[in-house]
Amino acid sequence: MFLQACQKESMSKELPANETGLNEVSLTGEPSLRSFEPPDQQMVLGQKINNPYSVANMTTAWNNLYDPDYVALPATDLYVRFLPANLEELKLLFDYMDSLDIDLDDYPLDYEIIQEGTWYHDPSIPEDQPTWFYTVVKPDFVFPPIQYEVLEQLVLAPYYSLLTAEAFRITGNEYDDSGWERGAECHPDCPSYPCCYLPEIECWDDNRSCNGMPCVPGSPTWPDCLENPPPPPSGDPWVTTECGCKVSSNPLLPSGCVQVEDTQLGPEGVRNLKVVVKDGLFKRIVTETDENGCWHVSKA
Repeated sequence: MFLQACQKESMSKELPANETGLNEVSLTGEPSLRSFEPPDQQMVLGQKINNPYSVANMTTAWNNLYDPDYVALPATDLYVRFLPANLEELKLLFDYMDSLDIDLDDYPLDYEIIQEGTWYHDPSIPEDQPTWFYTVVKPDFVFPPIQYEVLEQLVLAPYYSLLTAEAFRITGNEYDDSGWERGAECHPDCPSYPCCYLPEIECWDDNRSCNGMPCVPGSPTWPDCLENPPPPPSGDPWVTTECGCKVSSNPLLPSGCVQVEDTQLGPEGVRNLKVVVKDGLFKRIVTETDENGCWHVSKA
């Protein structure tokens, strides 16, 4: 069986990294995210990442940019993990999370990935027992009767926000600013960074207040109100691919198709297949293929 996924140009397992942090697509009917990797290849992890989305780091970034200072920004999400005791609990966990459309990973999300793989098993857990499973849930999430641990409170601010850019800077993480209209003119060496992403603030301006806070933490629109979306691309917003699917020319809205190769009839679209787009470390955007195998993300 041949699986194909295509975008405006072409797309295999991984989308090219772009300004949204959207860099991986998973095509699967179960919460396993490694369906395109060679079989029986274990993922190899590297160092733990200094998490830019932690409440502590986001609060520091906020206090660097805006007044008044906060002791702690309100969390938008929880980074958690589950440890099923046996196969019955494993099935219960997958069924429960699937009913809520929440994706699970078998590897910690806040570690570098040295080598991609089809699976990961925590070395502290015996190989004949279920491993830890990781995900992100809302603070009011009702936990199933399975062992779990809250690893960190998060502020999942939009990638295209000054707050996220500053959080990436102070934690030493690389921030892809190619989607900002002024990305080439604004960089961490600028006295006004990251405020210089705004069109009215120049790199050399001594402006670190970014013209005031965009919204109040904890307000009904928090944290979406922080977003500074780039202008829409010019020209035809839709492009028809070789798959026959219409995809957006906006790189913030990845699209594509999933096909199987029928040796008698040729490529055929796969219907009702779950597609998981990873947006940075913790965000997951879930969509589904239509009757022609086409899929798209309507909001980054």
